[in-house]
Amino acid sequence: AFLAATQDVVADAYRTDVLPDEELGAGAAVFVNGYRIAMLAAGGGALLLARHVMAWPWVYVTLAGFMGIGIVATLFAPEPPRANEHPPTLHQAIVEPLTDFARRHGLATIAILLFVFLFKLPDAMANAMTMPLLQQKLQFDDGTIAIVRDWMGLAFVMLGAMCGGGITARIGIVPSLWLFGALQALSNLGFLVLVLTGKSVAMLAGVVIVESFCAGLVAAGFIAFLMSLCNRRYSATQYAMFTSLMYGAGVIVGGFTGYMVKHFGYASFFALSVLVALPGMAVLPLLRGQDHRPGAGVGDMETG
Repeated sequence: AFLAATQDVVADAYRTDVLPDEELGAGAAVFVNGYRIAMLAAGGGALLLARHVMAWPWVYVTLAGFMGIGIVATLFAPEPPRANEHPPTLHQAIVEPLTDFARRHGLATIAILLFVFLFKLPDAMANAMTMPLLQQKLQFDDGTIAIVRDWMGLAFVMLGAMCGGGITARIGIVPSLWLFGALQALSNLGFLVLVLTGKSVAMLAGVVIVESFCAGLVAAGFIAFLMSLCNRRYSATQYAMFTSLMYGAGVIVGGFTGYMVKHFGYASFFALSVLVALPGMAVLPLLRGQDHRPGAGVGDMETG
């Protein structure tokens, strides 16, 4: 877990450093799609290999071998600007990035961090109870869930991410967050409809298509937003701070979702997951006009 998190921090920092401002949305979309494909290959792909082709030890050797593709790509990847400016002390590597962020944004720092914490709560909340709903409440078989939720869902997440990258580049980051945040919340209503209508493969497919497409939109727009917040000189530490807040919120809320379903039922739970979007959206007006990256404020991104 430690090594995986460390690799994520470096990959996120590299992506933030190497992309110009006008390519943040497209870069986020590519990253989301690559990550989803890798998760599918290492999840369902590994299970298929173990069941039909080779024993588990060789499956893990094969997965490790696939990492070689990334290593080779890294050898040929261009160095980002400031690549040789390594902070000489731990204070400059950890403390200065945090003080730099607070200094650049002033009082808006609190609003930005609060937004990062709140924005993806509807998605985290719904995802925590999606599988229990499908397996325990509606009793879909594993094959149907795999085909519809995993494979079909992956395709529409990728499509949504590509569209999200294009929309973000077209209308700007903050307007995209307004649009994607609203769609993210409303897409959870599909699970409410599924609860009320009962077991139906056609309804499940429709809900998954809408929810997955909106999830792709949100992922592309939100990653572009996080990258825009970073000072390229401190991108690794600052991006790690944002992702820690984002995932921490999901873990905190996810721990209570089972209790909420037990006491309120699935219908009320998914209705509540829509309302959870309101606090994050309420913070959004405070972000307009902030100078997210040295030399490029949100206003610049909106007109670029």
